[in-house]
Amino acid sequence: MLLFVIVPKAVRCQVSHIDSLLVESLGELKPSIASTPFVVSGDSSLQPLLRLMPESGGPSVPVFYIENLSATVRDEGLASARMFVNVQGALVRAGDPVARPRSMSRTFDVVLVARDRMLLETNQDRYVSLEQAAQQSFWSSTLEPVLVVIGAAVIVALFFLIRS
Repeated sequence: MLLFVIVPKAVRCQVSHIDSLLVESLGELKPSIASTPFVVSGDSSLQPLLRLMPESGGPSVPVFYIENLSATVRDEGLASARMFVNVQGALVRAGDPVARPRSMSRTFDVVLVARDRMLLETNQDRYVSLEQAAQQSFWSSTLEPVLVVIGAAVIVALFFLIRS
């Protein structure tokens, strides 16, 4: 009798190491959202991340609903990198009919492992993207500045030629 074991590919809703770093950075943003304890919520696409956050529940605890979460990593070489996190949402308090909009942006130093780099470079991470360095062409880095200087010299020469 032959027994086959099928192991499925990694489920897309699992979070990576870089995603857990994003959750840690959200924890550091909590004091700038509200001074009292609150629960973080968001739509279903954020649930894998939000499950990693520590709960601070209660019957009348305010809820911070994340409307937009973006994180970008700029590779600084070797293992170091900088993560730029931008969070937009609304703080809803019990008994208050008006939600208070909040928006925060912060930069964090992070350490990337090889798997994080691979996920970011192949754009497979669901929540964090890699900031691509703009490649300067030969035109923009060399020829354009040279032509600007030559053009300025020609204008100055023409000015003095006309005045004489």
